[in-house]
Amino acid sequence: MGMNTSMPGQEGIPSVFSPMARTLGDLLYFSRSLIEMKPWKWDHSVHPLEWRQGVESEIKEAKKLRIGVMRTDGNLLHSFDGYLGICG
Repeated sequence: MGMNTSMPGQEGIPSVFSPMARTLGDLLYFSRSLIEMKPWKWDHSVHPLEWRQGVESEIKEAKKLRIGVMRTDGNLLHSFDGYLGICG
């Protein structure tokens, strides 16, 4: 959900809400709570996407969660990767 800015001309860079969480349960709670508020009724830029309990249950029953991280695409060295000495 975008927020209005206090200065004219900053409409091109909308601010957003995002969670800072310690656990996957916290992220789940945040996401479900926000989606169940049906923000698309008030903000035209939000896609109308209902919470899908079936998908949540299916993911919870999976044995492993895999997350992929692409450190670089070979064309651009990201400053974070360079700082850690991961690339190059």
